[in-house]
Amino acid sequence: MKMMKSGKTSSPDDSAADLWKSQCWNPAEWLTDFFNQVVTEKKVPESWQQSTTIPTWRKKGCPGNCACYRPNRLLSHSILKIFERIADSRIRDIVELTTNQCGFVSGCSAIDAIHASCFLLEKHREKRRPVHLAFLDLENALERVPCDVIWYALQQHSVPEELTEWVCIIYTSPKSRSEYTRALRYPHYFLMSS
Repeated sequence: MKMMKSGKTSSPDDSAADLWKSQCWNPAEWLTDFFNQVVTEKKVPESWQQSTTIPTWRKKGCPGNCACYRPNRLLSHSILKIFERIADSRIRDIVELTTNQCGFVSGCSAIDAIHASCFLLEKHREKRRPVHLAFLDLENALERVPCDVIWYALQQHSVPEELTEWVCIIYTSPKSRSEYTRALRYPHYFLMSS
């Protein structure tokens, strides 16, 4: 709950992050009981499966082109995000990410990979040696990972069945409705696979 930012827009269920950080009551105890019930019943509230997808312009390209927008999913942010962060932190304790996955390893960013590439190019240029680089454009790759692949990857990394079930619970039959601004000429529909 400490990681949640105050003053953010409330989620579709109108529960802002500030509610869970309130000093007026003890939300941790209530959330613990609620999450235990979710895990026991293996069922989430219907509001967790629904989201609103709002396209955000990447500030590159023509604002009238749908490809220049990044889909942002508004969730039942407060409770679901807390549950996701608990599951994520437990999975990260088990699965070790290699340092070449810069954007996903804490304390490491894609900028580090760019600096390493520049350093490599500079050293090869100094020694007048050829260097060959390959770049893969994985634009939108994370938005298209089938759930079956995620379950399989978790099992291959020896993540306990209980945590795999938590992920399944979160991502079972998601539904999203999209909202778009007048800047877009055509509606952009986002498909969510389970």
